[in-house]
Amino acid sequence: MMRKLLMTRARGQAHWIAMALILAAAPAVAADSAERSFRHAEGILREGKTQEARDAFRRVVQSYPESPLADDALYRLATMDFHPAGLDELTRRQVRGAAKAFPLLENIRSDYAESDRAADARYLQGLAHLVPGSKEYDLDRAFAAFREVVDVHPDSAAAPGALRATAAVELRAGHPGRALLYLERLLLEHPSHPETQRARLDAADAYLRLGLVREALVRLAPLQAASGPEAEAALDLGTLLTTLDIAKPSGVRAPQSVPDFLHAEGSLRSATSLVVDGQGRLHVLADNGKKILRLNAAGGIEEERAVQNARVLFREPGGAIGWASADTLHLSSGTVNPHRPSGSSTRPVNDMIQVAVGADGTFFVLESRGTEVLWLNGDGRLRALVAEPGKAVDLALDRQGRVYILDARTREVLVRDPDGRDRGSMQLSEDPARVQIPRALAVDDAYHVYVLDGKTKDVLILGDAGRLLARLHTDPDSAEAMRDPRTFTVSNSGALFVYDARARVVRSFR
Repeated sequence: MMRKLLMTRARGQAHWIAMALILAAAPAVAADSAERSFRHAEGILREGKTQEARDAFRRVVQSYPESPLADDALYRLATMDFHPAGLDELTRRQVRGAAKAFPLLENIRSDYAESDRAADARYLQGLAHLVPGSKEYDLDRAFAAFREVVDVHPDSAAAPGALRATAAVELRAGHPGRALLYLERLLLEHPSHPETQRARLDAADAYLRLGLVREALVRLAPLQAASGPEAEAALDLGTLLTTLDIAKPSGVRAPQSVPDFLHAEGSLRSATSLVVDGQGRLHVLADNGKKILRLNAAGGIEEERAVQNARVLFREPGGAIGWASADTLHLSSGTVNPHRPSGSSTRPVNDMIQVAVGADGTFFVLESRGTEVLWLNGDGRLRALVAEPGKAVDLALDRQGRVYILDARTREVLVRDPDGRDRGSMQLSEDPARVQIPRALAVDDAYHVYVLDGKTKDVLILGDAGRLLARLHTDPDSAEAMRDPRTFTVSNSGALFVYDARARVVRSFR
């Protein structure tokens, strides 16, 4: 009896073990089937049997919707109808193909947003919005698609093309300054990518629209020594500009900029800090640190918030605006009291004058002595010493988390990794990028560095390795002249906001 019971139990266990093995093997069998079906569809397509290949790819999507190849099958279906080589290959002949491909690309976006095809599909959607004569033609939607690739998938194969396409949309919309943000970033981050050849021509076009002929020639120079249609176009344009003798020599200021925004009420007394929030709205710390004002697009006060002993504003990772007193960081989620080791205990960081917040919620702090830049954890504990400048007066972060430090004593911008690793410097003591009194610093999304000269009242815009791109200058005899610029900030769209203490206004330059 006992033997029979044991045999029955053993058979039961064997049954469940067999079932478990079958269930465990099922995903592997499905994956193999999906791959065989996908490879079969590709083979049919190579044979030129277009309609049969369409049917085969559709069966992959329908039969194996959870397979990692489902998004690839959808992408193959879309590109069978719409497959431009790039931004410069869009024609009216692609209207019908773009219309067929669009819902398939949207299917990838909605159902396979985390897949490796999401960036490619979104980029192709953006191109579909730019096809001439298409019902889907829409600059705003194209811009949103390209920006999503750039922001959400910055390391994808589609990112370089999306950067150039975003710039192209800005140029079509009449915003050459904004276009340069993306073109310069493309040239900096992807110097050997095929898109950079055309991007140099686009950048030259943008600089010419801004009246910066010399900078246009700088961008054309590398192309003129190359070969191909871009090189021929660069040579023709460069020769024309040089023949007409309209290129400006080194060190000459760019055309004077006229502000298109003024806080007209003249009530911005003793402003010490400006910052733009996640929605592009300007916030001003005014009245000797007693109130934070949010300004609308016309320069009027939209919101006023009372604070006590505030020294500087900063933007939090989510886009909200925080502020710092001498020893406390005030965030939307609460307060943080920075501190650092001192022997066997700790002591407070109690004389902060500048604060920047990284994407991970850590803090970069400059004290009034200007001899140390500290990297703090989210709870305020010291994480690392970033740098020991001679006399730092300002700091800023770029989108990769690198720290830029404006040293007034040595007249240079130090570039450091958060852990203190030296990434070089930008010299401000020699022409054409000479700054007499370094006062304030900012960095935009395209890695342009902005430096305010307290002596000349100019703002210098520097590119890679500290190369001077432009010098923002106002006519000292005009009503818009900058009399006493104290601080400034730059938005992600390239708008520059400068506070003039004597006029008690904020001026904006684009």
